[in-house]
Amino acid sequence: MSTVSPTLISSRRLQLLVFALISITGCRPSSLTTVQASSSAEPHSRTETHSSRIVSEPTIVHELLDDELRFRYECQERNGGESHSMWISRLDALLEKAGDQLEVLGVADWSKANPTEAEAALQVIDRTLASEGYATCIRTELLSTSFSEPISLSSPLDFYMNVEGRDCALLRFPSYRREFISRHWRTGLSPIDCDLGAMLYIAIAQRENIPLSFVDVPGHNFIRWNLIDGTYINWDTNDASVYADDEYRSAVPLTTSIKFSVEEEIANKYLVNMSLEEVTGYYHGLLANYINPQHAPCIEELFNMPNSEIQRTPTSINNFAWAFSTMEYFSNTAYVQIAIDFAERATSIRPQTSVYWNTLSCAYAAAGRFDDAIRVESEQVSKQSLRIESYRNGQNCYIASVACGGDCQ
Repeated sequence: MSTVSPTLISSRRLQLLVFALISITGCRPSSLTTVQASSSAEPHSRTETHSSRIVSEPTIVHELLDDELRFRYECQERNGGESHSMWISRLDALLEKAGDQLEVLGVADWSKANPTEAEAALQVIDRTLASEGYATCIRTELLSTSFSEPISLSSPLDFYMNVEGRDCALLRFPSYRREFISRHWRTGLSPIDCDLGAMLYIAIAQRENIPLSFVDVPGHNFIRWNLIDGTYINWDTNDASVYADDEYRSAVPLTTSIKFSVEEEIANKYLVNMSLEEVTGYYHGLLANYINPQHAPCIEELFNMPNSEIQRTPTSINNFAWAFSTMEYFSNTAYVQIAIDFAERATSIRPQTSVYWNTLSCAYAAAGRFDDAIRVESEQVSKQSLRIESYRNGQNCYIASVACGGDCQ
């Protein structure tokens, strides 16, 4: 059983001061916790193994990196082939390293692991990530960032890393993470956060036949080890700790802040294992933010991708709704009603997220429902919003200056 050390508590309190200075939306060590499963995923089936290692098919992270190449580069007439090769090479090296480290534990079949073996494996995976220079940094947006050239720090004591022009908060615990940050700060670190880290765990699990699932709670993701007896272990990849379901409901983990009721949990499928199709859809929602309006047909292609269930999380549906409400390519099409449906649902799930209300007002305006757009904008965004006057003049968010609320850069 793990215990809480005074040094770790002090480090966590210092980290909380850092979080107070930045905006995070997503993403105490405890003893091993297993709980009765409300939903358990089947182990990922594959056809070829080396020992217990599965090597015959690409993992979900391979597939998502392929999607990044398609939608961030090829579909937008950019050359990303060389970058993609580096991403895949680094991913393959990480998977191989993690497999080698797990093999040392001597467990013949991870799908039948007991709780002690499962927690040991999770700790090994986290240490492997840290030893290879992967550092939890909130927020990091895309997998390609994690597998691009590592990012150097100005000091081994930095609490921030500059990722694509903005600072993210660097988590420096457990203590071994600080040691590896000190080792890699000059040569560079590769940032991950809760969702990207969870996806890397899932990729490793697919290669090693480990029964892991991706789990969603408001503004955060973690992974779950589904044990053979029907219980499970919740593992938070942000701080490499085990938490019970009730602790997520009460927003106990350090990088969670939103409590939720049982009713909200049932309605929004919080704490329920996500399928690979749902994880893919979630990631496609992130990718939608990186497609420029002049390449709007790429949004349509991404939205209609097979094996992608985008309607599981409010982030995904909001991002597609925003595209349908602000890219003129979608005006006067069935996508406008989809935008309204998605935005209404996103605001009902996460009413405290102001950008979702921005989307809803734009979706109403796209449909010519300007009274509804004005009501939402004034009641939920700001009575001083510049969009209100635009809506009164019959202008919608297909006009760029309206979409950005007059604050265009």
